[in-house]
Amino acid sequence: MLTHRFTDELQQNLQRCNILVGVRGVTGAGKSHLFNSLLGEPNGILPVSPQEASTATACHISWNYDDNPLNKYRAEVTFRNLEDVTRDVQDFINAVQRYQELEELIRSRPDNVARSEEDYGELDELDVTIQEFIQTWGEILDLDVPKLKEQEDISAAKVINNRAVSGLLGTTHTITAAEAETFSEEIKPYLDTSPTADYGVVWPMVESVRLYVKSKILENGTELVDLPGASDRVESRARVAESLAKKMDLTILVLPCPRAPDEKTGIGLMNDSLELELKMAGNFHKGAFCIVISKIDDANVTEIKAAHKKDKALDKYTKEEKADEKELNELHSKLNKEEKKLVPQEKKVEKAFEKLQELIRAIPKAKRDKGNKPPHGRR
Repeated sequence: MLTHRFTDELQQNLQRCNILVGVRGVTGAGKSHLFNSLLGEPNGILPVSPQEASTATACHISWNYDDNPLNKYRAEVTFRNLEDVTRDVQDFINAVQRYQELEELIRSRPDNVARSEEDYGELDELDVTIQEFIQTWGEILDLDVPKLKEQEDISAAKVINNRAVSGLLGTTHTITAAEAETFSEEIKPYLDTSPTADYGVVWPMVESVRLYVKSKILENGTELVDLPGASDRVESRARVAESLAKKMDLTILVLPCPRAPDEKTGIGLMNDSLELELKMAGNFHKGAFCIVISKIDDANVTEIKAAHKKDKALDKYTKEEKADEKELNELHSKLNKEEKKLVPQEKKVEKAFEKLQELIRAIPKAKRDKGNKPPHGRR
């Protein structure tokens, strides 16, 4: 008879043996719609937005082993740790102060001293870093840029002096619900950029979200992973997304139908590094990733037909170009053969020319010899 301890350990081992299926796609490609369809949830669990990114952080979806009907839907939201966020804030402060220092350096130079392109290039890079951080954290932290420029001794701890922020960092929140609609509303602020009722906007502080659902597609160990991609504005989380992408057993590329004429193979959704990683891992083949065409109803038939005609015209041009190239190669081959035939003739001509040169050089000598001979019959 199996003990409860043994069955618990067996269940834990089973939970760790999931098959990871990652889903990638551009913003608005319909990834969340695909997840909701795969999970068999007609009303949807994952947030859907046609304008904004519905997935602001990596989301794992696996089988829910909790049999309590009140916990039919369960989520674990893990927040980033204080050290990680402190490092990001300190980098922001350093960027602001370096920008101020560089501006003052440029202003202090005499008018006759040329401005360095490197200085302006660094200013542009710093400005991008500052603006991206403000866009990400501006609704959470008090980011007074002019004040940061003036105070040299300001620390990241002072900037993060926010009770809501310090109360969330390094923690894990559990959300449970009996109904999909309620569950979807509660997890939404942790997956997209919408605010929570208690803390306001929290998505930059979220490390990962794990959803546990009793769905047919998950019961045999499949774990779906909704990846936000490497373009995530939170650098550390972008690294996590890229790291996760390498660990996927299967990758699904979601390609919107209206863009299909431009990206028929779907490879346009993969950056060069991902393609290389798949190749190095031996996963760049039809058994390791697939393409899902979404938004078929939005397809413009006229544009698709026009694109198809362009493709046919391009194919025709390519065939003609290949035929011309083949003909040119044949002519080159014939020319090489004729040149080889000329080689022996050239050698004969060279020998004849050398013989002629010898004869020409011999003419003066022959004339001198003839002039030195006595007249005929005289001694």
